[in-house]
Amino acid sequence: MPGDLRHVDMQFKEEDLSPFYAPDTLKEDTETGELVLPKAAKAKKQNKAALLMGGGYTPAAAVVEMVPGVRLGYVGKTKGFLGVLFERGWLDPAVKYTIKGPELPDGTSDESKSLAKVMARCEDFRNEATAMHELMGLFGVEMGQTPKGHPELTGRGIEFSGARASAPSAVSTNTPARSKSSRR
Repeated sequence: MPGDLRHVDMQFKEEDLSPFYAPDTLKEDTETGELVLPKAAKAKKQNKAALLMGGGYTPAAAVVEMVPGVRLGYVGKTKGFLGVLFERGWLDPAVKYTIKGPELPDGTSDESKSLAKVMARCEDFRNEATAMHELMGLFGVEMGQTPKGHPELTGRGIEFSGARASAPSAVSTNTPARSKSSRR
């Protein structure tokens, strides 16, 4: 049944089948037999022009030892949205899903094909405590949250935080939160 709350591991295990979206993926990491630049060297190569202009580039620093190429397997890797939602029965393999959903001609997105929206419908993810909530719980503090970008919902608004931080004696912390109508 879609949305089933049964336990789904977030990482691929040895006994798991390959991801449905990449059935030819190997289980374990395997060497390709080719020599490639290490990831750090690729980043340095992109910055070569900037180093030349800044004068910090020397030809000796450009010599990089090649490393064997590796084709990554899936065992031990995280499943992500696609893997978890497919195992729970929420996804149709014939449909193309994206994080926000494909864009429709009118400029909006199709939320029925949004991985984030589908995941939000799963009861256990909806009620999952964030890392910050867990940390605050360790200190015995209950934490409430307001939606992003709406500090006015806190009662005082973000504009009062800077005053309190810069001049603690100038702002009394014992004043009750003002209503939205009294702030105008």
